[in-house]
Amino acid sequence: MSKKQKSLDAITEKDSNGVLTAIASTEDQDRAGDVLSVKQWSFKKFKMNPVLQAGHNYAPQFTIGIAKNIRIEGKKVLFEPVFHSITPLAKQIKEMYEKGFLKAWSVGFIPAEDEKDFHELLEVSAVAVPANAFALMKGFEGDDTEVEMKEWVEEELKEVDVTETPEDVEVKAPEDTIETPTEIIVKEEVLVEEKDYTPWNKTLPSIFSQKEFDITSVKPEAMTFENKIFTKFFDCKVKDLYLNFHSIPSPLLGSYLSAFKKILADYELVDTRNWHGNAEFPPQYKTIQLNSKENDSFLVEGTVFYKVAGRNALALSFYPTWMGIVVEIVTPKEKREWAGELLQKVHTWVDQNNYLRGEKFALSGEFIPTGNKEWDDIIADEKNIKAVKRGMKVLEPTSNKSRGLLFVGPPGTGKTMTGKILMDNTDATFIWISSKDMDRVGAVTALKMGFQLARDLGPSVLFMEDIDYWIKGYAIDTLKTELDGMHENNKVLTILTSNFPQDLPDALLDRPGRFHEILNYDLPTKEIRSEMIQKWAEVDDKTADSIAELTEGLSGAHIKELVEYAKDIAGDEGIEMSEALLKSLEKMTEQKELINTIRQSNKSFAIIEKEGKVISKKNMKTLVIARDALQDVIGIDKSESEEDTTEKFMEDLSIAVKEIEDNETTKKLNDGDMLTKTLQSISKSSNKTLCDRKKAGIK
Repeated sequence: MSKKQKSLDAITEKDSNGVLTAIASTEDQDRAGDVLSVKQWSFKKFKMNPVLQAGHNYAPQFTIGIAKNIRIEGKKVLFEPVFHSITPLAKQIKEMYEKGFLKAWSVGFIPAEDEKDFHELLEVSAVAVPANAFALMKGFEGDDTEVEMKEWVEEELKEVDVTETPEDVEVKAPEDTIETPTEIIVKEEVLVEEKDYTPWNKTLPSIFSQKEFDITSVKPEAMTFENKIFTKFFDCKVKDLYLNFHSIPSPLLGSYLSAFKKILADYELVDTRNWHGNAEFPPQYKTIQLNSKENDSFLVEGTVFYKVAGRNALALSFYPTWMGIVVEIVTPKEKREWAGELLQKVHTWVDQNNYLRGEKFALSGEFIPTGNKEWDDIIADEKNIKAVKRGMKVLEPTSNKSRGLLFVGPPGTGKTMTGKILMDNTDATFIWISSKDMDRVGAVTALKMGFQLARDLGPSVLFMEDIDYWIKGYAIDTLKTELDGMHENNKVLTILTSNFPQDLPDALLDRPGRFHEILNYDLPTKEIRSEMIQKWAEVDDKTADSIAELTEGLSGAHIKELVEYAKDIAGDEGIEMSEALLKSLEKMTEQKELINTIRQSNKSFAIIEKEGKVISKKNMKTLVIARDALQDVIGIDKSESEEDTTEKFMEDLSIAVKEIEDNETTKKLNDGDMLTKTLQSISKSSNKTLCDRKKAGIK
């Protein structure tokens, strides 16, 4: 049996000491038919990382605690779940277990390959429904849940005459009603006659059995340790606590934490603590970069308690998340307006003192060091440079406009270089977004955050690199809305770069107001290549022209690499730059040939559509072999494109067949079977050609 992850469910109860204890596994059969011997469990690796997850979701934000003291007792595997209080999810799940609304756990593991091996435990997850129903009812030794369930079922069955079959039961349907199957009527009668029954699950609060429920009669009880502390600090009931959450994204951590630090300095700090569940840990501090030059230290995990006007009035909890930090503002309910005013003061301070204004940074919060690149450093179409400089006018203090530019063209043609030069030559805020920023946020969130920052920090440049790789689906609609939706992008220059503009929708490309100019960064001409070589390699015109003649199809980035490698060769071998350039070009040519070979070996066959019909991949392979084999025999050049279009493919195939028809050796073939018989004939006479194609990856 191949190794793959499985899961087995279990239950949770409190032991005699009031500690939550869970059954991770028994030797009972679950509904999937699995029976696992407890002797085959291995906890060695699990004890190194004893995580508790929510619903088998392995994202870090779904980690809710650890499994403590996992061990084998009799025919059961037991553990003690310990929850943290960092996230609301962990707090809520802990409360559901403590109140008895949740009892089950699901154990993820890699099953043993045979009876001599061990099952490797990976993680334990909180779930609502267990797979092993018998284990759920059985519970711990002495638990009478199973007996209560059986008694309830037997009491219900007394109302049904089990000696009658469904066909024997006489059903009288009321007039003007739809006839209902007999079995369902019998069940309905049983349930209707049961006026009031006690739930079999005694772990549910008794309030659910009452017909009328007075919520005010329920005694308030704080179930989490933190809430117990808050109620004591504010001297109020748990229902009178007011919690206000605010999420700070990574780029704004320095500004917002500075705002909280400065505003809270006016109040009396009582204490700083840090709890995870019932356990206390040292408060966590971190030095955070405010801008490219300044930094400061802030509390990033813990709770601070303050007095206002001599009274305990405010608590703030800080805890890190995947996208930044969440701040939980806690006050008594009667002070909730004051808490809102505090948060508004923080927002106002950030608007007026945002450390990011005028900075160059990525969406992840990383500050980008600026260089000294000038416009003369790029050799590109002068029309493109003029268009970019024209777009920069929206960044001037007197401007109240926005502008959108789209750079399109193959990789290595100067799109990114233009962005870097623009960044080095403006005092405006510069926000750079690329696919590497997507490790923490999705594309939709990244776009919303990027445009909001650009508007708040204007004048600003929002530069989005290689959008082909990360703006897809809903993100395209978000981009369209942010470019010319309800929000005004005054003093914002938006620039997007694309290597494959043909894949962008027309609604994005051909829509007035979204992109004022689409700039084509094409492969450099011979004249531009010569200019690049002359400038970067410092050679004469003749040498530059001769090398440019040999570099047709190379991008500006390739030319730059060619020159840099030539400089290394000239230095290592002590030869002239002209000779070094030729050696560098020879090496680059070899590399490109290798790359083309790799691409050819990985060539995939697309499904071709023609006149509403689809050629399957299997038939497509046969047709491609036929066409290429025909072309090999008659000497027709193959298409050099990496992926054939329908029109080109059919054209090549028809030409090949026509040439075969004119060939003296095949004129006698029947026209109706021309393609098949020709392929068979070629297979016999040109077997080597077909074998070579198979070795190249076409099978």
